[in-house]
Amino acid sequence: MASTPIRFVIPTHAGQSGLTLELFATDGDTIVNGVGDTLTETAAANGVFDAVVTEALAGTYRYTVVQAGSVIQYGWIVLADTTAQHLANDVAAIFERPGGMLDGIRSVFAGISLLSSWLRIAMRGDAGSATALAEINTGGGTFDPTVHSLEAAHESREALADSLGILGGVGLIKITVTVTGTGTGLGIAGARVAVSGTSTSETTNTNGIATLYVSDEETYSIIVLPPGMYLTPNPVEIEVDGEDVEVPISVASPVAAEQTDPSICAVQCFIRDSSGVLIEAAEVSATLLRKDHAAGGTAYGGTVTEATTDENGFCELKLLRPDTFRNPYSKDEDGVLVGEYRIEAWKDGELIWSRHATMPEKLTATLDEIDSW
Repeated sequence: MASTPIRFVIPTHAGQSGLTLELFATDGDTIVNGVGDTLTETAAANGVFDAVVTEALAGTYRYTVVQAGSVIQYGWIVLADTTAQHLANDVAAIFERPGGMLDGIRSVFAGISLLSSWLRIAMRGDAGSATALAEINTGGGTFDPTVHSLEAAHESREALADSLGILGGVGLIKITVTVTGTGTGLGIAGARVAVSGTSTSETTNTNGIATLYVSDEETYSIIVLPPGMYLTPNPVEIEVDGEDVEVPISVASPVAAEQTDPSICAVQCFIRDSSGVLIEAAEVSATLLRKDHAAGGTAYGGTVTEATTDENGFCELKLLRPDTFRNPYSKDEDGVLVGEYRIEAWKDGELIWSRHATMPEKLTATLDEIDSW
């Protein structure tokens, strides 16, 4: 039977005495450490107390610290019958205790020596870890990463698509579309590339490249729906005649007047329908929701709160930044922020887009940036 020290941190009771530790089984209401153990403050007198339990206790216990009949702290302690220092509400000890959360996680992943090796062997096309492969195939599996992994499946698909182009004269042809920014030549990720009249579409990768497969001996129209503030280019007509085709497409950004007013954020709006097509002649408006805090000076004179999208689905609003107001970002009883706008887009009497947002503290932003601000 060891004398087990337990430390408590109770800064609200620094310099006080008369504190008693009571221990209970996790689901019990009977004190298991006699009549309780006295807490003694350490020499620093900064609210750190120690108690010594002389009973042979091991496991997880519920505790209360009582002063003059009132509970001033409660929680959990994981004890071992040793003279090693223990800490009340020790998160690591509670997490790692036998039968606790860590053991529960271990049981879920039982049979996996190293999760990263499993992930690599499932993704990559090389042989990978022999240990992970043996664990995956325990019980009669036949998984082979050089054949069945994601990388191997992709390479198999590429090889099949290439071979179909020479089998019977009616195979698939690969179209590689590269989407770049006008003037920069840099690839644009996240552009949706589709073949008009078909269900074939892909999204460009980080290099601005999308790969599509189509039937041979046909004429196709390639449509690009770029992300963010880029303009949608005209469809590109291509003719497929037995060979793979590379299609470079350049997309431009609209040129907006430079914004220099520090109280204003120029919001570049690109309004699209549910399929991603930019909408011409959409009515876009912004309404300032809080009227109880006014912006200083002549700030309102530089705002533009209504605009109509042009043929590229683009318009620009000029809205007040929160730091223009007194008490920016404070909320009223309904949770509405100072400087918060309701921005809406309407087309033919139908609401097609709506957000509540405050402006970021920058001179220019897009709707996407405001939505995530």
